[in-house]
Amino acid sequence: MALAEDHRSVVARDVPFPMRDLLHVPRERYYDRGFYELEKEYLWPRVWQMACRLEEIPQPGDFVEYEICDQSILVVRQPDLSVKAFHNACRHRATQLCSGSGRLPGGQIVCP
Repeated sequence: MALAEDHRSVVARDVPFPMRDLLHVPRERYYDRGFYELEKEYLWPRVWQMACRLEEIPQPGDFVEYEICDQSILVVRQPDLSVKAFHNACRHRATQLCSGSGRLPGGQIVCP
């Protein structure tokens, strides 16, 4: 237990713009480039993201593009009404496949 507490205190000491109380978020956390880079590396890849609402993709072939940092993800309603997510890049040309939201032409992802 002491080891875990020691680790937490070291991490807390190393975090820029630490939280001093539960009701106040230091404003620098919203605009500091270094803090943003830390969030990209340590926060966003490790937490659940809300990419879209199911109502946005009600029919098979409907899609929504979700962007987080430098990533673009396609969330697509499948023919069996399940939902899948894909990196929004063609595997052979690394081109963006879709943008925004809408319906996939012919119900499938096609390289432009």
